[in-house]
Amino acid sequence: MNRYTLSLIITTVIYILLGLSIWFLLSLEIPKDKPHEKIIKIKIIKPKKVETKEIKKPEVKPALEPKPKIVPKVKPKPVLKPKAKVIPKPKPKVVPKPKAKVIPKPKPKVVPKPKPVLKPKTETKEVVKQVVKEKVYEKIIEEDFTDIDIAFTKKVRENIIKNKKYPRSAIRRNIQGIVKVIFDIKRDGSISNIRIDTDSKILEKATRKSLNKSFPIKVPSEILNNFPKRNIHVNIEFRLHG
Repeated sequence: MNRYTLSLIITTVIYILLGLSIWFLLSLEIPKDKPHEKIIKIKIIKPKKVETKEIKKPEVKPALEPKPKIVPKVKPKPVLKPKAKVIPKPKPKVVPKPKAKVIPKPKPKVVPKPKPVLKPKTETKEVVKQVVKEKVYEKIIEEDFTDIDIAFTKKVRENIIKNKKYPRSAIRRNIQGIVKVIFDIKRDGSISNIRIDTDSKILEKATRKSLNKSFPIKVPSEILNNFPKRNIHVNIEFRLHG
């Protein structure tokens, strides 16, 4: 309950009681026979004024608006562009040129000179003719061997190119070029030590299939002593026409 309300109620009750008491006294009949009159003094007690102290309402200070925080501007770090990797160009493979195989020429048979026999001149002429014929025959045999060797090598190249098949995937992708192949041929006609120079795996695979179809090959008995034959070069061309 409020302090001011309480003091007001108390004051009001006191005033009502005083009013009732005055009214009660005035309503009483004072008898005449009585000589002595009683004078009743009534002191009106004024209620003390209750000093009401004004309660100062606490001053409500306006709420200070929070100062906005100054967020320092963060400068974006410069994005470093990745340096383009310098891919070194592949150096072209240097295929060593096969050294021309020097086929040793069969040494001419040394025919012992016939001892001079005192015979007629006609016999010495026949002996000279026979020696000349033997030397000519040896030259013919040597030339035949080299021709067989060249013919054999030519046949090998022709067989490989004949068995070449252009891959469909290479045709679709327009892949073409020349594939360089170096290999050896053993005495039994099988192939070994295959080296293929190309940038296309599709063409490399097609070249290996062509080699597998072409070997083993029959080696002529006349040139069998020259085997194994090493570093045979073949260029297989894959070219789209039109």
